[in-house]
Amino acid sequence: MPNPQLSIIIVNYNTKDDCIKCIQSIYDRILTISYEVLVCDNGSSDGSIEAINREFPWVYTIDNKQNLGFGSANNIGAAHAKADILFFLNPDTIIDHGIEQMCSYMIEHKDPGLLGPVVLDQNNNRNLFYPPVYSNIFLQVTDLVLTPVARLGTTWKKLVYNRNIGRNKIFDTKYIIGCAMMFKRSAFDAVGGFDEDIFMYGEEFDVGRRLRKNGYRIQIVPHAAIIHFGGHSTNQIPSDRILAIGAQSFKRLLKKHFPHTWHCRYTIEALTHIRQALSAFSKIIIGFIVRKDSAKNYLHLRNHLNQFKIMRRILKEKD
Repeated sequence: MPNPQLSIIIVNYNTKDDCIKCIQSIYDRILTISYEVLVCDNGSSDGSIEAINREFPWVYTIDNKQNLGFGSANNIGAAHAKADILFFLNPDTIIDHGIEQMCSYMIEHKDPGLLGPVVLDQNNNRNLFYPPVYSNIFLQVTDLVLTPVARLGTTWKKLVYNRNIGRNKIFDTKYIIGCAMMFKRSAFDAVGGFDEDIFMYGEEFDVGRRLRKNGYRIQIVPHAAIIHFGGHSTNQIPSDRILAIGAQSFKRLLKKHFPHTWHCRYTIEALTHIRQALSAFSKIIIGFIVRKDSAKNYLHLRNHLNQFKIMRRILKEKD
């Protein structure tokens, strides 16, 4: 039997029901190309592998026995995959349409190393990827001291993105959302796959920069879409642990891609959380004066102070 045209790799961690729905959507929506599905399980305790094997005996499951993180598990899946096109898909996603056309485009064109579909939330709103790291340090400083100006840049980016989607033509971008990433295998192998030192968060930023440095194009395909529900795996992890993982990944990204300015960039990000905490505190005071419920602002204040504390601790840790 010839190798499939597409290998779909799903990393699962205690998201049995989501993963089953995701695989079912693959079966229902991808009809005109040959594919295989590989589920790389990170030590789930909810019976995920047994349920998947029972519902979809044609799916290839890999039991990692422990939570290896996003990048390591995806690399293991890629090592077992047979196709020349690799599609990394989160378990809390559902195929909407156009993945077959996206795969065909990847096969027919040499330039793109990475393609992404339009990502929709459960309310059918488009999601746009916002890099965790500002490429330009001056933009990061602007976000700290002149936040409204930085938000204008974000608004402009969203307008350009929506305009390009409306034209329904494939267009170049710097990064795509990591919940649905389609690689040409040759490009994936050329940059060494995902960075296994990043347990979770920021992988798409890291691999995107490495791809572009190696001359590959990253593009979004407007006529392909998936629905991403988001956060179902991370909801099972304590919030402080999630914040620590995020801070560690952020530090790793900065040291890797901005070795001369990483410490300054990290410090600015930490100060940004102090600024956001002060903003929340000001809203609490105003809310008290006008007798308005400030529960949400109390939560923001606590979260940003906690994030600052964790970032300060991670900064002192030796890698």
